[in-house]
Amino acid sequence: MIPISTTHHDFPFKVIKATAAPGPIILSAPHGGTSYPEDLAKTANINLMRTLEDIGTAEITEAATDRDRPAIIARYPRALLDLNRPEDALDPKLWPDAPPPANRRWHRHITAGYGLIPRLSADKQPLYKKAPSISEQTQRVADIYVPYHDMLDQLISHASLQHRQVMLVDIHSMPAGTLAGTQTFPDFVFGDLFGVTLSAELRHIIDAFMKEQPFSWGWNHPFAGGHVTQYYGTRDKAIYCLQIEVNRGLFFKSERIDTKALGDVSAHVTQLLNRLSSALKGQG
Repeated sequence: MIPISTTHHDFPFKVIKATAAPGPIILSAPHGGTSYPEDLAKTANINLMRTLEDIGTAEITEAATDRDRPAIIARYPRALLDLNRPEDALDPKLWPDAPPPANRRWHRHITAGYGLIPRLSADKQPLYKKAPSISEQTQRVADIYVPYHDMLDQLISHASLQHRQVMLVDIHSMPAGTLAGTQTFPDFVFGDLFGVTLSAELRHIIDAFMKEQPFSWGWNHPFAGGHVTQYYGTRDKAIYCLQIEVNRGLFFKSERIDTKALGDVSAHVTQLLNRLSSALKGQG
């Protein structure tokens, strides 16, 4: 099993800044964290929490950075706080009397146990022996959620000063599971909220690139994009947003990461981003 860390970090994320003028692509890995607070085991089941990790995304994201391609990678895990949920996606079973989220899209996720503070493991087992208090949850938002999204906003704003069009790429990994119990997940799923957050030209570039590769891929099913894609891709200062889901079956086998296979996947993602970056620079 992949080792975890109980190291305290001064910052809840790792930022890899561009060493040159920023290019048009910013990377985000909101579920890449594996650092668990040391005292969390007193109130939560860490092994169950680990089932929510997006294994490999920190490595893929870091490998895909370049001198002009910045990235932000979460250090703390999704089970502690989900950076890919809106701030008002509060679970009434953890936060009594919590109002429903402004966007009803998130109601079903909250009900399923996967709100801003997840309540259940990947196989729907309770994460907590003792639920975190409202003050504890509020502190997590202040310490992890707000700084992460503030920094992501800064990276986007900096790139937007240099380019007419910029793109945020949100990197995730999905289990090697099945759709409807029969059809296996493809190697990659690209999400743009069914055409809302990407142009037809960029979708065409991605499809053309994938046709050259030995991987299967699909669009928006079953992952069309989470809060990061929706928020940054549809707000007033909307930018292009792409969510990439990588099938963990490509590199995670027998509870271990195959480092060579992960390197091959990372190189593939990097090549795709290079092609998209060239296209975006051409638009400027």
